[in-house]
Amino acid sequence: MKHGFEIRTRAGLLALVFICLWVGSVMTFGIQWWQGCVGRNEAIPAEAVFQSCELLSAGKGGREIRLSFRDYRPQTIARCCLNRSIENQIASLKEGTRLRMLLHPRSDTVLELAAGEQTILTFGHSMRSLRRLNAGYATIGVFMYACAALCVHRSLRQWGLRKQKQAANPQKDLVEPGIPCYTVSKNQADRTASAGKGGD
Repeated sequence: MKHGFEIRTRAGLLALVFICLWVGSVMTFGIQWWQGCVGRNEAIPAEAVFQSCELLSAGKGGREIRLSFRDYRPQTIARCCLNRSIENQIASLKEGTRLRMLLHPRSDTVLELAAGEQTILTFGHSMRSLRRLNAGYATIGVFMYACAALCVHRSLRQWGLRKQKQAANPQKDLVEPGIPCYTVSKNQADRTASAGKGGD
């Protein structure tokens, strides 16, 4: 029973540490790569004919808009880059309008958007917004790494204390669970032996 409990505890610890490390890696490295800040010369220029826009999500973090085109694959404007003015300008776009864009090289994310002489989304605004967003994700990632390290430290400390207690009370582990243990003194053992001989 005891060994089984220890195995389950260690398996639970490993699972918890794995989850913390996985989430920390996604927040610290994955998102930073997928939507990290890039230089203007790294962005991909593109032109496309606007067809429609779609609201993908809404909440406290803002809105995320997906743009569809007649002659290009769909692109997304990250919610951190949007505000009410940008949303209204996109909503007022007419089908068939030719748009000029700068796209993120590692994701289908619009970093700059212009229609004719009108600049709807600027590259500088997108970079500032992504930088703030990524800083928040990186903070979460570091926190998850710290949680993993704390779990390992506390578990090792608890296991060390348990081993010390077991070493100080070696007889404790020899007793089966649920079976009472009685200590018999030497005098009691002698009297029991004498009574047995007298009965014979």
